[in-house]
Amino acid sequence: MSEFDDLRGELAGTRAERAGTVSALMIAREQLRDARAAMARLRRVPGEGQEQQLAALEERAAELERRIAALREQVGGLDAGARGLLGRLTELADPPDQLGQLDDGTPILMFPVRLETRFQAGANGGRQLSIRPAPSPPTACFRRRASPG
Repeated sequence: MSEFDDLRGELAGTRAERAGTVSALMIAREQLRDARAAMARLRRVPGEGQEQQLAALEERAAELERRIAALREQVGGLDAGARGLLGRLTELADPPDQLGQLDDGTPILMFPVRLETRFQAGANGGRQLSIRPAPSPPTACFRRRASPG
């Protein structure tokens, strides 16, 4: 497998891990919101055992806040990792180099274009350059292996 494919696979894995972490972060935020709403209800309505329930909810809220902070930090790390992988991918984005990494059996379809230019009257009375790409018929190109001997 080429370095490009390895980096692309690693980037896909990082993005999938980030999506899972963001999902866990959203769930933790909802749980924290629910815990805070339950604490507010307990504080409004007095009752027996309220202090124990309130203490348990406050402990749960503190635990969720720590989890949310850790998940945010993890998302930030995954974002930084993805940016690094994208930077490494852009270094490999030279088309001639990428062609050399293709399998010899992979056909390449090339689309040549012709650029037609024309000056037209602009909206404010000036002249505007108009550029139109005009496609030409595609050409199939196969790389062939040199015969041994």
